[in-house]
This record gives sequence, C-alpha cells and structure tokens, in this order.
Amino acid sequence: MITEKSGMTKFLSDVLSVERSVFTDRIAKLEQATRAQGIDIALTMQIKQETNEKLLSLGLDPSDTTAAELYSALQVKALADNKRLLKTIGLTVNASSVDIMQALVVYANKRLKVNCTIAIKSRALKKILTDAVPLRTMKVLRYRSAASMLKREHPNELYVLAQLLESDSYKKRLQNALRQLKPSDYEETSIQLYYLDKTRWEHVRTVIKKNVVPIFAVPEVGTIVVLPILTSKTPCLALMSLALLFKELRLIKQASMYVKLRMLDPSFHQHLEMLHLANNLEIFKLVDIQVYWHHIHTLIGDGRAHYEFSPHITKSDTQWSHIESEMSSLDKELKFWEGTHRLAFMQGDQLVSLHVIDVCFSVMYKTPIHAAPKRFVQNNISDELIYAYLSAPPYSSIVQDELIKIADAQDNFVYYEA
Repeated sequence: MITEKSGMTKFLSDVLSVERSVFTDRIAKLEQATRAQGIDIALTMQIKQETNEKLLSLGLDPSDTTAAELYSALQVKALADNKRLLKTIGLTVNASSVDIMQALVVYANKRLKVNCTIAIKSRALKKILTDAVPLRTMKVLRYRSAASMLKREHPNELYVLAQLLESDSYKKRLQNALRQLKPSDYEETSIQLYYLDKTRWEHVRTVIKKNVVPIFAVPEVGTIVVLPILTSKTPCLALMSLALLFKELRLIKQASMYVKLRMLDPSFHQHLEMLHLANNLEIFKLVDIQVYWHHIHTLIGDGRAHYEFSPHITKSDTQWSHIESEMSSLDKELKFWEGTHRLAFMQGDQLVSLHVIDVCFSVMYKTPIHAAPKRFVQNNISDELIYAYLSAPPYSSIVQDELIKIADAQDNFVYYEA
C-alpha cells in the first residue's frame, strides 16, 4: 500500500536521483531536528500543482499527458520563444552563433547595468597586474612591453584574459596579490558585460588549452564575460544564453553581498581568499547537507531570513530574481518560464525538466527523452528543500546567528551540527 507520505517521498527521491532509503532517512533526520512535519509533502504538492498549471498553459491535459508529449511541447515552446527573441535583437533563425552572442550582449546590457556590485577598483587592479604581469596575455595581445599593455588595456579586461590564458602558477601569484587587498581597494560599481570581439578571440582561442564555457562571471571585477564561440548548435542558443547571463548575474550579486558584509572584518583578506577559491562558500551543516552562502543570500532576498541592514548594506544588495523572472522582465512573452526553475514531471522512471536551461539544452543537442537534461531543475529542487528546512526552527535561528557573526566581524564561522 502506497501512502501519501511514501508517494511524495518517491517523487522527490526520483526527481533528485537519490536512493529512496537514503532520502527517507535524510528527511526523517531533518524532521527530528526541526520538529517540522510534512515539509517534503508540501513542496511536492506545490511542484505538482504548478507543473499541472504549466501543462494547461501549453494546451495539455495533466491527467493524460505523457512525458514524451510534454518533452516535445516544451521544445516547441522554447523554439518559438527563441525565434521571437532573435527577431527582437534584429536577427533571424539563420544567424550565426557569433552574431547571436554579440546582439544578445547589446540587448541585455541595459538590464544588467542597473545592477550594482562591489568590485576591485581599477587603480588597485592595475597595481596587481603591474606587480604580477600576465606575460602570456601580453604575448597573445602582441604587446612588446607591460607598460604599453597596461596603458592601453582596461584592467578588468586584462584580468579576465589572464583568467583564460595564464598558468596555474600565475594564478597563485594573483591570489597572493588579492590577499593584500583592503576594503578601501573596493568600490560600488555597475555590473559590466565584457564581450570579447571576434578578432581578439581568434588570437586567444588558439592559446587556451582547456575547455571554456561561453558565458561566465568574474565576481571580483564585477564582470560577466561573453565569448564569441562558433558553433552550429544555434537552435535555442539565444534563449539559453539569456538565461545563462542572468544566472551569472545572480552569482555576482551573491558574492558582492558577502564582500560587503565582511568589509569591517579584521580578517577581511582571509574571507576574500575563501570566496575567490571556493565555487560554493560553506557555512554550516543542515543534518548531513552542506549549507552554502548562496542558500543564505536567497533566504535574505525572499524574506525568509531577516537582516538588520548596516549603513553599508542596502536592500538592493539582497534583492535577486529567478532567471526566468529576469527574462520575462525584458520580454513579457517569456512569462511562461516564470517559476519553472523548480518544476519537473515524472512518469514512471522518466523525468522531464521544465527548467528553461534544461529545455534549451535538449533542443540544442537533440537529446532523446531517455537522456533528457535535468541538472538545473535537480539543483533547484534540492535547494528548495534546503530553504524550507532552513526556515524552520532551530535552523532559522542558526541562519540569523550566522548573519550576525558575519556582519559583526567575527574571525571564524561557527559550524552547527544537528
């Protein structure tokens, strides 16, 4: 006999690809620690209800739609939205990937520039690059002297190129230089989009010895980098790239608030180094689940964790929107995707993600349904479960304590185990 509880547990464990016994044990520990019952059931019901609403908006009947039918309908929707987005930025479906990325940067730049961040001042960055000259970058850019390069190139762009071109030993030198920075070496500035023009990219591309993603953030200089990578996989490229731009925007905002909170800390340089070195900044444990800074930032932004703002922290530092909400603020016709970051459809053992990036990947790579992309929706549903338990006592108090410790310039994190 399948109870409501076991049915809901099965849904989440299947969606997250976690062994059911392991997932059940984890939920039991969380419920014991928080004395909050049914959080997983409530989340499952929300996901199923909202997914059904999306099916209806696609003209599908939730009671008899198959996974294959939904998968196909989502791809058709993504292709239609991509075509309209291309028209908005002045292109057709036959446009090259390079033209798409360039036009998209112009289109998104106005929206991104209204967002501010804390970044290293140009003066401080130029000193770092003077002390640790990126020689490989200088050679690729065809400069004969460091002085000439530093005079003609913007420090932010040199720093970005150094991340792409220089060796690991050089990057360690950069880390040592960053460790010397003081709060006065940072300033509030607009987030920048740096599009590496095609000619320069041709020089850079031949030297890079690793795979690179076409869109990535460099939070310490408040920059989102877009590379003009040539690919034939252009169906849904514009829609996916727009989503990735806003994903990186949120990453910068998360890092920016952490830097601001730590500015009064005598160990500022140590926390800065941790932030630069870690993909995810560890805060404490939720039973056996690691809680990261992005979880805390999310809770502050949506009001589930309260922070008494210091003079140097403003509400705009905590504000964020989901990728799809940012996209629909640019184009109201993209409203369908709002809320899909955590929506998934299960039929048997077949999972269909409604996350816009997962859907775009499925179109671009012509992925069959049995190998349907699901990484982004899985990450978001996993995070949603963490947010729900962090909002319940005693973890809600632990989150508050951590914020107080960070803002009050404590030297070390306190790690909680439940």
